[in-house]
Amino acid sequence: MDERVKILSCVFFIVMVVSLKTPPSLFWSFFVVLFGVFLGRVRVREFFARLALALPFELLIIIFVPFTFPGQEVLNLWGLSLTLEGLQRALLLFLKMEVACSVMALLILTTGADGIIRGLRGLGLPQVMTVLMEFILRYFELFRQEMEKMNLARKSRGYVRGRHLFHRKTFKVLGEIVGGTLIRSYERSGRVYQAMLSRGYAGYMASNHFHRSLKFGEIILGVLWAGAAVVIFMFERSGAM
Repeated sequence: MDERVKILSCVFFIVMVVSLKTPPSLFWSFFVVLFGVFLGRVRVREFFARLALALPFELLIIIFVPFTFPGQEVLNLWGLSLTLEGLQRALLLFLKMEVACSVMALLILTTGADGIIRGLRGLGLPQVMTVLMEFILRYFELFRQEMEKMNLARKSRGYVRGRHLFHRKTFKVLGEIVGGTLIRSYERSGRVYQAMLSRGYAGYMASNHFHRSLKFGEIILGVLWAGAAVVIFMFERSGAM
């Protein structure tokens, strides 16, 4: 499917999911996403691994909701009142975030970061933003490589880890890593920019321009995907869920 259609349909799906108000409708939305995983031939293990990355942040967001929402008290912990309505609101918020993250995980796994950037450019996102995204993605990999080199160099010199995160030796190494990475990135950025200019860089990646026209079948698939969210929304509003 075309990247532009994927992005638009997934954004619309997330907007509809956020509008849902009952757990059953959110579960049905998640089943639709799982069906998309099956159709997209995405490895289930990789899909759930991506969801697991967002889980700590989701729990951090909802952990205080049961204690801040007024209602029927279920438990009192150190003067904090945990309410039934708060638990229900936390569950609803968690399900919304989980379904939204699952849609984003499906989009990334079936499209790839480069494909998403191409799609955003095709949708008319300002060029400076798409170019900035490309550089961020490229430098994430470069940063990882530099970290591996520095870690290998430390091991070759007999480096021994600190006993815990707050150990004096650990802080010393972290300071060396931050300082070394800053100097390396500053020096390399100049070399990379000069190399780009010598290759005719003019503010965009010439190979990434979007020229392909949309196919009717791709549009239909996007409409069906977005329509599934609309159907779930209508069933919920009618009281069937």
